[in-house]
Amino acid sequence: MRFARKKDEDEDAMPEAADLPGAGAAQHPSDKQPEAPPAIAPASVRRAAVDIREKPPRPDAPEGDAKTLVVGRGIVLKGEIQSCDKLVIEGHVEAMVDGCREIEISETGMLKSEADIESADIRGAFDGVLTARELLIVRAPGRITGKIRAGKLEVERGGQIVGDLEILAPGAAPPTAAE
Repeated sequence: MRFARKKDEDEDAMPEAADLPGAGAAQHPSDKQPEAPPAIAPASVRRAAVDIREKPPRPDAPEGDAKTLVVGRGIVLKGEIQSCDKLVIEGHVEAMVDGCREIEISETGMLKSEADIESADIRGAFDGVLTARELLIVRAPGRITGKIRAGKLEVERGGQIVGDLEILAPGAAPPTAAE
């Protein structure tokens, strides 16, 4: 004797388990199909609010390095750069640099500027007027062309300086452009 539920004619019902082939046969444990995870209704999904204005710090960035400007490879930037703690140049920049503390120019970087900063580390090219009040490092294959003033100067073998060079007296204010 077989029992089955009565189906409406309009209903597209799935076949009963008893109607499936092999339903009465014993199944091997490896033949079992994994159960599907329970469906989650969209209304029950909660999303955490994220403040997109707040960027997580880079893992390689020192603490307090909030005002760093990086001009990447292949980027060309013209204009004026103000108030950054560190300027990293991997592309090409033609800009007045004012209020920056530190400049780093990579081997692929080029800066055409008039810059008055605390320190500079040059591996690429600089053309213009550069005043590094504390320290200027020219690494190989870096090249500085123009008028250069520095508190202390380090030139690595292969680094080049072409132009006027002045070493600033300790504690002295750098001369202005009018001098």
